Amino acid sequence: MRTTFDVIHDLADPLSALQVIRSSLEPGGTDLMVEPNAGPTVADNLNPIGATFYAMSVLHCLPISLAHGDAGLGAAWGPVRAEQLARLAGFVRFDRLPIDNPTNAFYRLA
Repeated sequence: MRTTFDVIHDLADPLSALQVIRSSLEPGGTDLMVEPNAGPTVADNLNPIGATFYAMSVLHCLPISLAHGDAGLGAAWGPVRAEQLARLAGFVRFDRLPIDNPTNAFYRLA
C-alpha cells in the first residue's frame, strides 16, 4: 500500500507521480490518496471551505505547478479530475471511501 496526503494536486506533474505510484505497487496493491474535499464545479465550491481551497490554490498550489510549466490542478480539482488522472495513470479502480470529513476526500486507487 502507498499513501499520499494532500499532495498530488500540488505537484508539477501529477500524472507522472500517479504513474510512478501505480508502477511501485505489488499486484493487488492499493494507494490511499487523500485530497481536498472539493466539488467538481465552481458552484459546488461556493461555501467557506471551497473559498479556502480556492484561496490556497491561488497562493500556493497553482504557482508551484505552473512555475514548472505543468497542469496547475489546484486544491479544488475535485473527484472527477482525480479519477480521470488516476485512470490515465493505469489505475483500474477508483473508489471514494465513505469517510465523512468536511475538508478531505479519501480515495482508494487500485
